Amino acid sequence: MNEFRWQEENILEKRIKIQPFDPVKASSSKDILEMLETCAFQGRKLAMAHKIWKKMIDIDAVKILTLSGAIVPAGMGEIIIQLIENKLVDVIITTGANMAHDLVNALSENLQGHYVGCDGVNDYDLKKYRVNRIYDVFVPETYYEIAEEWLVSKLDDIECFKLITPFDFHKWIGKLLSEEKRRCILSAAAENEIPIFCGAFSDSEIALDIAKHRKEKGITKLIIDEMGDINKYSDFIVQNCADAPSGKGRKSGIIILGGGMPRNWGQQIWPFLDMLDYEGEIGFNFTIRICTDVFPGYGNLSSSTESEGETWQKYVTGAEKAEVACDITIALPLLASALLMRKEKEKRL
Repeated sequence: MNEFRWQEENILEKRIKIQPFDPVKASSSKDILEMLETCAFQGRKLAMAHKIWKKMIDIDAVKILTLSGAIVPAGMGEIIIQLIENKLVDVIITTGANMAHDLVNALSENLQGHYVGCDGVNDYDLKKYRVNRIYDVFVPETYYEIAEEWLVSKLDDIECFKLITPFDFHKWIGKLLSEEKRRCILSAAAENEIPIFCGAFSDSEIALDIAKHRKEKGITKLIIDEMGDINKYSDFIVQNCADAPSGKGRKSGIIILGGGMPRNWGQQIWPFLDMLDYEGEIGFNFTIRICTDVFPGYGNLSSSTESEGETWQKYVTGAEKAEVACDITIALPLLASALLMRKEKEKRL
């Protein structure tokens, strides 16, 4: 009994006690996240994500942001735009669908082409009226058609390129949208020199528009080179990260919203560099993962742990990690609001 009490006292000796969350004292998302550091469960995990993201900003680490799921239709687009504008991310890796929805928004009235819907509606009726549903979001098919018409009208100007990567294609679209004063992720990325990579470009409405255009015109001049983006991404890492002979000595981190292709495409750069006998440290130094798919036992990449990623050399040993089981539409607004509030305060000083 005495031995147990000694062990108990030794274990608890340097522990911080749980501090009950006092809602009256929380006047901002920053306050909420800082107070959650001494609470528990996913609240504390989210607070740790906030702490790691702040650290990446403070030491000027390379910050890779991956976007999966239907983040843009869900109303998260403006958050991504402000993260870009405030230099809180350095690279975006996304699904093609998110960029297609971003284009729809850019070309719609009031820069929004998505409507508040519901998941209990009769989908047959929606189909009849050509309204697409993304869980509880509606988007009319006519808005896709407007985006297609705009894009196709521009394609003849780019078909002098025989081969173009998704990165260069997104940058080209972004510059056009910027010239037209259309606020969106694509234009913000182009204006701020933030690369957008998409490892599954053909899985998107934009790709379908291009494929339709090629088929109708009987041309194959415009070829999207997805493989080329791997080299562009690796060049970016080598030029910026620690210990690279030609690099700037920055550490690196990845902020994963969801899972899927963007997560793995963003992480696989380190095994690729290892294959190329890269001379620097292999792996990200920081990682934040926010995902609802958290059970690794099914073997899918969205739920695999970051410690599993270490075995693939995607992370350095001892990388600082925060794995949060939460809906992105809950976690991201809190994190972004706190980070942007901090940035705004720094500007005023």
